[in-house]
Amino acid sequence: MSTTQSSSTTPPLPITVHTAATKPLTYSWSSFDNKLEARLRFSHRPYTRAQGSPRSAPRGKVPYARIGPLDAKNAGPEKGVQDEDEDEDEGLGEVREKVEKEGVTMGDSTLITRTLIQMGELGDLNAGLNGVQKGMDLMVRALVEEKIYFIAAYERWVTPTNYYQTRDVGPLSTIPYPLRIVIGYLVYRKLRRNYFGQGVGR
Repeated sequence: MSTTQSSSTTPPLPITVHTAATKPLTYSWSSFDNKLEARLRFSHRPYTRAQGSPRSAPRGKVPYARIGPLDAKNAGPEKGVQDEDEDEDEGLGEVREKVEKEGVTMGDSTLITRTLIQMGELGDLNAGLNGVQKGMDLMVRALVEEKIYFIAAYERWVTPTNYYQTRDVGPLSTIPYPLRIVIGYLVYRKLRRNYFGQGVGR
């Protein structure tokens, strides 16, 4: 086990990942859901999967994760354990103790992963990379998350042959018919405008 992960004497914190999947053990249409779940599985890190909702998410989108107890009254702040606003003298042990007692709910797959690494709940896959390799890692992630992502989303939501499948089987499938038709059209119109502005829809 990596030295950056929790020691064998410290029980791992419970992690609940809230995704866009509407049924257990089914594929999620969100690539960021898949990114976070893959990262946890690469480290053989146990976690619980639950259906999420943008209305309940800290940042209004999935995925988001609950780290620590589920029944705590205070959800805690949504921030990494080494954010700039945090007191520099506060050690990881104190932060972990707070999370164990109160728990924290946070969004953004990158922030969740970074926080788990900093707390020793996940191994750092980049720990053994040199500067050049870390630069390549950043380049590939930027290509996938900031370029290819929009191409895939355009194909899913705007291309006519895929749109109806996305609407009726994908993320809008839980909305009753015919309301799903109206909401689907509003989503289609908004995303088509957004993708045109981004460039991929031109």
